[in-house]
Amino acid sequence: MKKFLILALVLITSLCFMLTGCGDEPDVPSTRVTMTDTEKKYLLFYDDFNTDLDLNVWNVHNGERRGAYWDERCVYTKDGNLVITTMEEDGTFYTGAIDSREKYETHFGYYEAYCYLPKASGIWSAWWIMPPTMHDAETSDVNVCGAEIDIMESPYYNPCTIEALQNVMPSDIDTYQCAVHVGDYDKKYHKTEQFINSRNNKSNATINIYDDWHSFGLEWTDTYYRFYFDRQVVCEVADAKLISQLDGYLFLSVEVGGKDGVAAKPDFIFANSVYENPEGTFPIDFLVDYVAVFSQLPF
Repeated sequence: MKKFLILALVLITSLCFMLTGCGDEPDVPSTRVTMTDTEKKYLLFYDDFNTDLDLNVWNVHNGERRGAYWDERCVYTKDGNLVITTMEEDGTFYTGAIDSREKYETHFGYYEAYCYLPKASGIWSAWWIMPPTMHDAETSDVNVCGAEIDIMESPYYNPCTIEALQNVMPSDIDTYQCAVHVGDYDKKYHKTEQFINSRNNKSNATINIYDDWHSFGLEWTDTYYRFYFDRQVVCEVADAKLISQLDGYLFLSVEVGGKDGVAAKPDFIFANSVYENPEGTFPIDFLVDYVAVFSQLPF
């Protein structure tokens, strides 16, 4: 009996490592759960990254971006996922971004990405929509310039502690943000942003963004945006001056705080510097299993 129990424990342990790694690495899904009939009915766009990155759909960015450089070396597909890795070389940080500008642009519908977020301070993964009309905006009229819609930004890993603001940004709870920007980001500008965590979301959902794979979604209509975490509504924006009627393109990225390619603490008040991470944090990956766009809410 004793030998049998020992053998059983060995087999269970081995199986655990084969299936999950039993460590800090994500349990990477090899295939997505079969799409429902309703999802198939309303599906407009789908990329599961099971092949090389489709350059007929995606543009890969290169060049200086805030405190790092977007670099095509940091963007690739592996094991059925999009990988955007953030790395440091000789004191300079490199990461990546892709977008679908001039290749896939649309408006209204339900947008969803299934992601595993990087656990590092001073950087933020993001899933967002950007209008081509806003790059040279000379107005804050959403009907002219459209809107940047940030479905998910994650700059608050290991957030700085400000005692008086614990109810807004609790240091012991995972937090990300949703935001909408309209205009020139300066004088002709409207925006709203909302912190999303277990204390501060519309559905009172438990928000643990770094513990596993999660879906981040946006329902976009002509009168409101509804933001979803694991298909639960977490916030809503219905201010007419922020609701775009214009096409936008898909964007997936990682950014590093700082400017002119030199890393520093991000502008987000609660975020910590990239230099607050323990040794060995980098390289670190932002993983995306799929991106989907539906003509309307598919569930």
